[in-house]
Amino acid sequence: MPHRFKAPARYGATDATKFALHVGVLFIAFVAAYEIRRALPITWWMTNSDAFRVLGWAGLYAAIGGGIELIAKTERSAWRFTSLNDLLAISRSLLAGMALFLLVIFVLDRGLQLPRSVLVLAFLFSLLGLAGLRVCWRLAHNPHILRQSLAGEVIRARSSPAAGKTPMLMVGDMRSADAHLRHFQADPASPYRPI
Repeated sequence: MPHRFKAPARYGATDATKFALHVGVLFIAFVAAYEIRRALPITWWMTNSDAFRVLGWAGLYAAIGGGIELIAKTERSAWRFTSLNDLLAISRSLLAGMALFLLVIFVLDRGLQLPRSVLVLAFLFSLLGLAGLRVCWRLAHNPHILRQSLAGEVIRARSSPAAGKTPMLMVGDMRSADAHLRHFQADPASPYRPI
């Protein structure tokens, strides 16, 4: 008998969009890292034949990152509830992707034309882009977080225990629990505190 709390095996439109954003951020991060490292004029990208090699590297980096993503499945979690553990999982998948990218580049052409600082910058830009997507998504769905943090209410709320509220543990698929968690987080008069 299959486990009833197992996440759905099929991918939906949201998962496909997250995957496409993931691969797109990796591609843009690599191109931006190369541009910052080399400080090339915009005409170089349109006229020089080496630009195709750089775009090929960026495509390879994005494809390898996409392959790692299909295995690691860091985009399967709900972005509205992103935590430090999700950021660490993204970092691990980016490091694995960067290591595999280095191996492939070394085998293909020894990476002689690729500045090593581009790799560090691409990793940092990828991490910043992927984490930034999650933060923007979370703020778009929970605008009260930004208002509370600007007013200093988050620090006070976290430092004082939720007296009188019943701890509530939700078990199951995050998509099913999303509406309930959103309701409990938005209603300060709720008798329950999700843990």
